[in-house]
Amino acid sequence: MSLDCGEGPVRFSLNRPARPCAWMNVTVGPGAQKALRDKGGVRCTPLDDGVLRVGPARFEVLSELAPRRRA
Repeated sequence: MSLDCGEGPVRFSLNRPARPCAWMNVTVGPGAQKALRDKGGVRCTPLDDGVLRVGPARFEVLSELAPRRRA
């Protein structure tokens, strides 16, 4: 998969599913784990250096690992 926040895409390798844990109650707030139950995400490894920012982003699922584009 890749995310692009306007500064160029950053590719990620998807590793395994991730379920919300008690840590969410500490970092997000009390009750976060329960509120996010059955809405987990995935653990990823970044494949590229890049910039990700809070805000709009383009998400793309890559069927195969595409070669990195050079700037």
